[in-house]
Amino acid sequence: MQIPVLGLGEVSAEAINKLKSMLNKNFKKLKFYTSGRAEFPENSFNDFRDQYIAERIMDAFRDDGIQIILTERDAYRKGRNYIFGESEYRGPAVISTKRLDPGFYDKDSDKDKKFRRLEKVAVHQLGHCFGMDNCENPGCVMNSPSSVRDLDEGSADFCEECQVEISTKGLPLK
Repeated sequence: MQIPVLGLGEVSAEAINKLKSMLNKNFKKLKFYTSGRAEFPENSFNDFRDQYIAERIMDAFRDDGIQIILTERDAYRKGRNYIFGESEYRGPAVISTKRLDPGFYDKDSDKDKKFRRLEKVAVHQLGHCFGMDNCENPGCVMNSPSSVRDLDEGSADFCEECQVEISTKGLPLK
C-alpha cells in the first residue's frame, strides 16, 4: 500500500522528507511518498483563535483516503485548544508541527526532538487511520498524549496488544 505525504501551506522539504523517511523505516510493508503541496482550504482558518480548524482541512481531503497532511501552522479541533494530529478511519491524518518544536515553548529549538515527536504523532495518527482506538498503556504509541511531555515520555511503538489488533485491521507492521 502506498500512502502520500502532502505538505499543507509552507512546510519545509526537510520536515516532509524526514517524516517520509521515518515512516518508511517504521512500516516496511507500506510505502510513503511525497505527493506535493496544497494550500489551506477556504474557511479552514479561525481568525479569532489564529489557528486552523483540523476538521475543515480533513473535509477537503477526505475523498482521497489515507494520507498524511503535514503543516507547520497551529491547528485545533472542536473541544480542544490545539492538536498535534487529528485523523479518522480510512481518512486523512492532519499533523501540525507547530507545538512539536521546543521553540514554541520558549526553549532552544531542537530539530531532533521535534522530529522524534513528529514520528510518534504520525504513527499514532496512522493507527487511527487503520481503525485503532487510543490505548490505556502509557508505553504504547496509541496512548493519547495531552502534552509534549507525554510525547517525550511515550513510545513510537505499538504495545503487544495493539500489535495484534493492528495486524487484524490491515496495517502490516515491520
